[in-house]
Amino acid sequence: MPEAENMSFIMRVQVIVVATVLVVSAGVVSAQCPDCGDQSVICAAGSPWYRANGAELRVSTPGSSDYAQWKYAMPDADTLSIDFETKSQGSSQTGKILLVGGRAMLTKGFSPSKGYEIDALDIPVLNYQLAVTLLSQAFPSGPDKFDGKRAIQLFEQKRGIKIATISASGCYPPPWRLNGEMHRRDSEAIEFSFAFLCKGEGVQQEMQLNGEWKKAMKSPQLDASMSLEGWSLYTLGGISIKQEGATILDYAAQAYPTRLKTLGELQESIRKQNANPKDHR
Repeated sequence: MPEAENMSFIMRVQVIVVATVLVVSAGVVSAQCPDCGDQSVICAAGSPWYRANGAELRVSTPGSSDYAQWKYAMPDADTLSIDFETKSQGSSQTGKILLVGGRAMLTKGFSPSKGYEIDALDIPVLNYQLAVTLLSQAFPSGPDKFDGKRAIQLFEQKRGIKIATISASGCYPPPWRLNGEMHRRDSEAIEFSFAFLCKGEGVQQEMQLNGEWKKAMKSPQLDASMSLEGWSLYTLGGISIKQEGATILDYAAQAYPTRLKTLGELQESIRKQNANPKDHR
């Protein structure tokens, strides 16, 4: 599992955006690193801030026009929809990602980097985890008890932040600082604007996170009749790689040609695979 020792791993706005599958029972975006028992690490797993079914997030750095922004829809624990837009060194990119049934990834509007397809999902998921971790520290009681508007000023000297998917992780060591504000927009949504400062690569770095946390009364749903024409399909799972005489186990997204015509057919195929794990067709 590659680990980034500072925020450049997550912010790196050559941002390739893909979806990643996490342990289904933990939820698509809420499973974090295995260091939750470590007192030197802040772990937001289980936080009520992970109960959103929608979110928007824009990440940028002061003094740069580069940015990455994502719109998330989370219908259930193993389904995720992401619309994204990025700008890096004057070049813009937009696209859409669907995680289906915890087993398949669909992409449209962009081409993930060959051999690193899983990165596309890891990056938005890790950024979302960071935002939720910061929300959990800014207001630990959770969204149900948050009302009005609140200025945020935090300084953490002892505990770092670690975030992780099955295939990637990020680390923000202490000390770090969080400034900004939170505002309840309505009964379903809370807006936030944060300046997150930490040390990275030996120097103080700042990340701007602006977005919206949302728990809609009606959970978002994917359209089963949606045509798969124009979408690229990838299967998600473990792979073994031979390298210098050793076998390395990794987690990856692999391109998978299909004759399936609709999202509903893909969902049904995944349900059959789950019922009969030996059938990988």
